[in-house]
Formats: sequence, structure tokens, C-alpha cells
Amino acid sequence: MNLKTLSIAALVLLAVAGLGALARHMGGGKSEATGRAGSTLLRPSDLDQATAIRIATGSATSTLQVVDDRWVVKEQFGFAVNRDNLSNFLFKLAELKFDRFISKDAESYPGMGVLLPSENGGKVETDKTGIEFAVLDAQGGARLHYVFGSRRRGDATGEGPAGGMYVRDMGGGAVYLISGSPRILTKPEEWIHNVILNLDEKKDIKSFSLRQPGQPDAVLHRVGEPPEKTDFETKVDWTMDNAPANRKVSARAVGELAKGIGDLFMAHVADPKLTSAQMHRSELAILSVELFDGRRHLLTFGSKDDKEGFRYMTAEASLDPKVTDQKVKKEVDEYNRMFKGRVLAINGWSAERILVKREHLFEEPAGNGPPGANN
Repeated sequence: MNLKTLSIAALVLLAVAGLGALARHMGGGKSEATGRAGSTLLRPSDLDQATAIRIATGSATSTLQVVDDRWVVKEQFGFAVNRDNLSNFLFKLAELKFDRFISKDAESYPGMGVLLPSENGGKVETDKTGIEFAVLDAQGGARLHYVFGSRRRGDATGEGPAGGMYVRDMGGGAVYLISGSPRILTKPEEWIHNVILNLDEKKDIKSFSLRQPGQPDAVLHRVGEPPEKTDFETKVDWTMDNAPANRKVSARAVGELAKGIGDLFMAHVADPKLTSAQMHRSELAILSVELFDGRRHLLTFGSKDDKEGFRYMTAEASLDPKVTDQKVKKEVDEYNRMFKGRVLAINGWSAERILVKREHLFEEPAGNGPPGANN
């Protein structure tokens, strides 16, 4: 498996294709130090053999691996990589060039921030140690191996104006100045696909039901079909099953709940070895969301962990059997492939927007305050 088989790599390969002839003369990173000036950091021949990417700072390591035709994050228990993050990072990296050779003197490494923590007594220090980046093949060998160091600062030594970044080629020890300063995500949780339900509450959600311990169920239905065009001022009305005859559903309160569903995201993936008690899932809230295209999402929430500020949640999708749209079917399958069977840690405040009391979804009588959340 290599990057060329994945859709996320298409832009990257296109970006570097025009520089392929130059890259093929680089000899796998063993050319003379000064000979790399003007060449690109990413090479098509190395991308062809990539099965993993490792990014390490000494305090955090992210290992992006190809498993069953998709990229996953090893440190997040094999959860899916956010494709946009990976493709954007590689695309930007493919645009970077070695500007000029700086030094091969190891004594100069600390001043340019290109030391590995292991070369610095195990300590991580800003502007002294850098970010290790390696593209690995199936045997674990490094096709590319760099340390991204400090950004260049302008000074009065004649080095020139500020701009660019120092990069150490671990293949030969040479340090170069590169043409730009890439933004590198260094924490494993930053690389995962963390949006759980990317929904537009004004056009996607048809109905939903919320079940919480000790409370009556709240089953809500959108009135009418979604308009073809929606905007901020589009008015949406909702009805509730078994609502008291003298109570009216608050469109504003339900809209906030629906927006909370669309904004739901996870902080990290929970360790699958945790027990139900450790995940605070002794009491469950259950949310079912039905969309206009026939799919339904089922989310279960654990109780809030006040110490960590997280709730644990599971998610899965199903599809109305009458739906024949193959694209929708494929998206449901992909959703379950990503989320089903996983336990996700979500930020507690995200759940608080959703897990409101049924009573707070009605309009308040005149003189009372607005609906509030169940904290």
C-alpha cells in the first residue's frame, strides 16, 4: 500500500510531478550537502513506498499508518486520520524547497533548533530541539528523515531578513534553510477525524429523540420539508410528541439543541480496555437523529467526568431500507467503519448543549427566564 492508491495523495503527487525529474537525481538523500539547494523536501519516489509517517517532538509522537487501505493514527488506537489535515499538510510540504545549505557542524545544531531530544539529554527545549519527521516504508526504514527546527530570524550578521525554517537532513547531517515554515500538528489527537456529525440543523435534521434517566422522553419533529435554500434567518418550527396542550415548543431552544448536534466533536478516542465504570457509563442518555435523506444516527452518552471534563460516547448509523441512493449507502458504511464499536471522549460542554431537560424545550410563560441547560 502506498500514497498513490489513496485519494488524499492525488493533490500531493500532482504538486510534485513537475519536479520529479529533479528529484530522481537526488540519490535517496545521499547527494552532496550543497547539491540539494533548489530541490524539494518531498520526493515522488519516497511517497511511492510510504506506509507510515512519524512525527515526534520528544513529548508527543504521532504515527500515521496505512491499514486496510486507509490512514489511521496508531496512538489513537487505530482511529481514522482526518484526510483534510493530512492532504493539506503533504500538499504544503510538497511545495517547500531547500533554499540553501547552512552547516554540517553538530555544534551549530542547538542554535538552529534541530537537535533531537535524545541528543539533548532527553529534554525538550524550545529553539533547541525540533520536530522529527520521517516517511517510513513497509520494513520500517526511513525514506525521508528530517528534523524541523527554528524559524529563521533576521539579524545584523549578514544572514539576511527573517523567513524560512532550518531543517536537518538526518541522512547526512546537513542543515538547510527551507523556503517556508510548515504548520506541523504534533499531538496524535490533532490528526484524527474528530467531527462526529457534520450536520446543518436547518436542512438535514428531520426529527430526533432524546432519552435521559429520570426524565420523560423528548421526541421532536421538524414541521415541513427543508427549504432548498437556508440562511441564518430561515425560520424552523418543531413539534413534540405528547406535549401538553397549553405548551408550545420553543423553536429557539430546539434550534440550539440541533446546532449542538451539528457541532459535536471528540477530543480523543478512549482506550478500548477501559471498563464501563471507568468510562462513567453507568447511566446513559440516548440520542437518535433522523435525517431527511433516510439515515439515522444513534448516540449514547455516559455521565460527565468532572475530573477530566469529558463524557464518553458511542456512535453508529443506520439507513432506511427504502433508500436506494448508493452514495448515501456508501457514506453510512464508511461512517460505521469509522465510529461503530469505538468509545469516544467528547468535551463536556459539547454534550451540555444537547442533553437539556425536556421541560426546557418549551416556551416559558411570560415573565419567566429563557430555557436553560441541564448541567
